[in-house]
Amino acid sequence: MSVSQYKKLLRKVVFEYLEKYEDLPTRTIARMLKRDYSEYFKDIENARGLLKYYRGLCGDWNRKNMATKKYYKNAV
Repeated sequence: MSVSQYKKLLRKVVFEYLEKYEDLPTRTIARMLKRDYSEYFKDIENARGLLKYYRGLCGDWNRKNMATKKYYKNAV
């Protein structure tokens, strides 16, 4: 599996969980991702970082330059 395929797979899994559990806290979803997809996430912080990124919680620059804004949650 190439790097781009791996990233697409991670994105797909993260988006699926963000849609399914949109009201849950980021850390809770990260634990679920690690539990269900331990082969893709080395630890909870790895999953949490991706969730925070796609929720728009990683700074102004990332929010401005991200193509998918659908999952933003309380971004300042």
